[in-house]
Amino acid sequence: MAKKPKVMPAKGEESAAVIYAAVGSAISWWEAAEDALMDLFGILCKDVETIAYKTYVKASRAARASMLDMAIETYGHRMLEDERSEIAAAISRLKKLSTVRNEIAHGYVSEPTISETDADGVTTIVAEGCYLLPALSEGGWQERTPRFHHTTASILAFEEDVRDQRWTIIQAKTRMMLREQRDDQKTGSEWYMQRRMALDIVTRRLPAAEYSRYFKPMAEW
Repeated sequence: MAKKPKVMPAKGEESAAVIYAAVGSAISWWEAAEDALMDLFGILCKDVETIAYKTYVKASRAARASMLDMAIETYGHRMLEDERSEIAAAISRLKKLSTVRNEIAHGYVSEPTISETDADGVTTIVAEGCYLLPALSEGGWQERTPRFHHTTASILAFEEDVRDQRWTIIQAKTRMMLREQRDDQKTGSEWYMQRRMALDIVTRRLPAAEYSRYFKPMAEW
């Protein structure tokens, strides 16, 4: 059952300009969050699945979400439990916020004055000012309960939520990266070269004919 639309606040913004500015800021931060997700995907699988990363960059958001879920399932062992749970919670929240993102990105600013007349014939203004509303192409003039409506306050609340999820992802991802870098440094440059060699073998950058130059047969181990 669809939720009943929320009633528009009685007072919208005095100027459309403040809504335009809020929309621009909110959508910019949404894209910053998308970049954080793309960076996470790249860190998890770019070394061993280069084509997957290139595909992710060109994919739709729905496809990206599915690819990132699979990347975390496959390479999530690199994360500590708290890192994985924090990232999962942030991704889940961003998925829910995507509906609001679409409202903000595809709405338009209108300046309605909505009034209601009671049984005694008294007319009262119940909403006036500038709001971000669905486009008229959705059908008909807006009534007091359109599918969505936003003022600067709700748009900036969305932005703050997005920024919080983005920061959570960046922090968890950075902890994982720093831990792996410290581990790499402890093992020394020889191990690092062996790791790069293993990646070259996995990705077939190193021809099989060259293996004997770097590895002894198992019988000689």
